[in-house]
Amino acid sequence: MIRRFSLIAFLISVFLFACHAPSTTTLPPSLQTEIDAYLTATQALHEVPGMAIAIIQKGEVIYQNCLGLASLETQEPLNAHHMLRVYSSTKLLSSTAIFQLIEQGKISLDDPITKYLDDLPDEWSQVQIGDMLAHGSGLPNMVRYPDTSDQAMLELLIADGFDFETGARFSYNQTNYWFLARIIEKVTGSTFAEFLIANQFPQGTSEVLLSSNSQIEIPNRISKYEYDDSKAQFVPTRYAAGVKGHAANGLNISLTAFIDWAQRFRENDMISTQTQKQMWTRYPFKNEEDDFLYGWGIYPANETESYGFTGGGVSGFRIFPDQDLTLIYLSSGSRYVSIHNYIIDHLASIVDSTAQNAGQLAEESLIQAFLQDSIDQALVTFQQYKQQLPDHNFENILNSMGYALRGSGRLQDAIRIFQINVETYPNSSNVYDSLGEAYLADEQLELALINYRKALERNPGNPYVQGMIKEIEEKMGA
Repeated sequence: MIRRFSLIAFLISVFLFACHAPSTTTLPPSLQTEIDAYLTATQALHEVPGMAIAIIQKGEVIYQNCLGLASLETQEPLNAHHMLRVYSSTKLLSSTAIFQLIEQGKISLDDPITKYLDDLPDEWSQVQIGDMLAHGSGLPNMVRYPDTSDQAMLELLIADGFDFETGARFSYNQTNYWFLARIIEKVTGSTFAEFLIANQFPQGTSEVLLSSNSQIEIPNRISKYEYDDSKAQFVPTRYAAGVKGHAANGLNISLTAFIDWAQRFRENDMISTQTQKQMWTRYPFKNEEDDFLYGWGIYPANETESYGFTGGGVSGFRIFPDQDLTLIYLSSGSRYVSIHNYIIDHLASIVDSTAQNAGQLAEESLIQAFLQDSIDQALVTFQQYKQQLPDHNFENILNSMGYALRGSGRLQDAIRIFQINVETYPNSSNVYDSLGEAYLADEQLELALINYRKALERNPGNPYVQGMIKEIEEKMGA
């Protein structure tokens, strides 16, 4: 059994096991101190078992650090050569693999997937490679089903049919990347893992492998930990996606190897500048609302934007082209909310103020307030930020903090947060759903029923909410 990883243990781990690399001659000592202090405080506040960070500016690694532990069981310190699972950040490398083949003239963005996969129905010929890269395919998502054989999964997907017209909108979907991996294998005659490693790590490395199975022991790979509120401790994740998940979430990589990959990407060793520009083109969603590149997400900040992706709530990779700045964040988990994007944006703003994201910094400060201050003071802080940033949507972060406090045994504080969210965003179905759930946990059935009904009014036909209304009505009838 894993012993509880207390705040004291975190602080000890920070100071005893931090692994600075003598990697910079350009980062001023004051910024080095500021970054160290920020990461130390953030790791302690969010109880991150272990994190590894790198900042690359103009091709130079100006900051590199590891904090905490590789293993809560053995107390082994984390270092830059431990492999961590990056989950969906894998898609960045998978997209790069597709564009390597495009650059070689072996495939094209507008090729129908049925050109390469002959076990698909004719009506799927409308789906092109570019549609899958940008999650605009409309294909059903294989995560709806338990992992099974390739043939059985394919039959389930075909029977399910399209979720929406191809290209109509963005819908994050793991099926897309399974099919992209199959296309790579068909075109190259190699497995997806073989092609990826051979073409993106040409020097070879023992610190990169493809495995979507967290249940098997792999030397030098560390676990992702999830916090179990009922046990008040971290436990290793048991998530396993199988080989079908390799292109979507299977990358295991060390900080050292990821830095090497980032440098080669910047220097156009894998794809040319022209091909990179094509990859970083916005996909033309028909709804004209969704915004995504071909395999990369878009993160606006100030008057600029950055490109990258995140995975599993534990990893993030981001490139700020205008600032020639790259940030890598790898971790094994956090207690309350996913913090990868907050850390990346905060570090970027320290290094270059033109990359500052005021909304992200405000949300990060709000998280700190809800975790450290009284609920009254935290809500005052929220109102202050709402006045300062009237166009910023705080709905998701308020919801996340409500659930975080509820999980920590602060149900009444959680209810107050959900109430404020309802008052602030009264047209959202989700805020009423969350408040109803909290009232139900507090055995206030009438209030729970009222809020679930309001959630259903704003999202008619929601099966989960319909089920909760029926359940509560039955309880009240009894």
